[in-house]
Amino acid sequence: MISEVSFLEGIILCVRNLNSYLQILLEVNRIFVTFELNIIPSVMAHHTEETSLSPAEREFIDLMQHGDDLLKIELLRPAKKWYQRALRLNMETKKVEQKIAECDRLLAFELKVIKILVAVTAVLILAFYLLK
Repeated sequence: MISEVSFLEGIILCVRNLNSYLQILLEVNRIFVTFELNIIPSVMAHHTEETSLSPAEREFIDLMQHGDDLLKIELLRPAKKWYQRALRLNMETKKVEQKIAECDRLLAFELKVIKILVAVTAVLILAFYLLK
């Protein structure tokens, strides 16, 4: 049988871990947005036939590559920002809109997970106080 004290300690530990995780996510997002994603080296932009492309096409490819790189590591808000910049160039708008929609879908899922975690934590805390 679990004692009330250890049960409460477990709940407090879960809440602290969840809070720490959310703070880390918010800080990473703030850093990327604050510095306009300039910390990503230009080496990540893999251009092919760079000499035959116009400056606008090179910029579009660069913006899309930055968005793709961020999407791969699940930094969804910064990725969406890069795709929105690419959309302003009016090149391959359908492809860019699909990427933005994918970011929106994944962000909605992330938000749903966070809401579920908060609800579960609230239920556990409430259960502890009701069982007391």
